[in-house]
This record gives sequence, C-alpha cells and structure tokens, in this order.
Amino acid sequence: NAFYKEGVGTGMMSGIIAAKNIEKCMNANKFSEKSFENYEKEIKKEFGKLLKFSYLMLRVSRFENIFPKMVGLVKSTVEKRLYSSIEKRSY
Repeated sequence: NAFYKEGVGTGMMSGIIAAKNIEKCMNANKFSEKSFENYEKEIKKEFGKLLKFSYLMLRVSRFENIFPKMVGLVKSTVEKRLYSSIEKRSY
C-alpha cells in the first residue's frame, strides 16, 4: 500500500483468505482455475476500496495546497471506519 507505506497487515489478511480458499478446494478436491476465482473476488472485496483510496490520496498529495484540506475533510470518516474494521477483523 503505497500511501500508507505498509503492507504487513494486508499480506497477512490475503494469506488468511488464500488459506481458506485452498482449504475449500482441497475439501472439494477441485483445483481448476475456476475454483480459485473466489480468492480474487474476496481480495477485491477486502482491499478494493482501500487501494482505490490510497491511489487517490497519492495523486492528491502531489498538490501541496490541496492535500492538507483533503485530509482534514476525510480524517474523521477514515478513523471511524478504521476502528470498526479492526474490531470486525480481530482474531
């Protein structure tokens, strides 16, 4: 994640998603390309919005006069979603 300069959590969560999908394939004894499509869907569902937001923020951050205002506008919304996301995914 280029904007947040981190990726350990994202990597760990994608590993969990991968393990669950591999387990399903093993239980069904199906290892075709189609049987792994669910993994890609789950990855997009889990990280799609985060990566789109990060990409947008990277582009906006190039404009030094706009970026602080943008951060001020979205800060509280991001913090609320972040806390609820952490609670939802705590293992």
